[in-house]
Amino acid sequence: MGRQCSACRSEHPHHANFCAICGRALPAPPALSPVRTGRLAMAVVVAVAASAVIVTAARSPRVTVSRSLDLPSEKSAALYELLRPSDVKVIVSRDHDRLRVRGTPAECDAVSAFAGLVTRHVDHSPGELKRCMAQARRGWSTKKTYKLSTRGARALFGALAPEDVPVLVSRTGNRVRVEASVEDQAIVAEMASILRGHRL
Repeated sequence: MGRQCSACRSEHPHHANFCAICGRALPAPPALSPVRTGRLAMAVVVAVAASAVIVTAARSPRVTVSRSLDLPSEKSAALYELLRPSDVKVIVSRDHDRLRVRGTPAECDAVSAFAGLVTRHVDHSPGELKRCMAQARRGWSTKKTYKLSTRGARALFGALAPEDVPVLVSRTGNRVRVEASVEDQAIVAEMASILRGHRL
């Protein structure tokens, strides 16, 4: 509703200051009611508080944990070589055969699972290893190629290539092709994600 002239009762838009009919000054528009103003102020306060919570949540640091892995010397060296580049978000250090990993719980779980994969048959005799690998080959139902940095591809291939690791692996440049069971392929996929600099 516009502004109404108090003399001739004609209607005018809000921005008009004088009546176009009789020329008298139009009354000032009514002020916002206190209730409406209060509700508007409350809405602004709620919106600002909500945005502050969102910003705080976005800036909150990830929870990290440490985990130690006791591995055979060559396996410890292979995993250290895999995780030590600066673009990998997991922090790793090595003290002889003990590997210390710091990252999110999911990242530490992924590294532990990968360590379990590459050491699964490490203590087997040659005869036992041959039988285990023959059985593992029957379960290789997935094939996947991982594109990494050249250094990352070389290190991943080096960790998976030993004959006691129950996967079939090959490398061409910065691509590593892995044939494995569904479960072991999932372990390799999580490690490849870490090597690409992603967080879990």
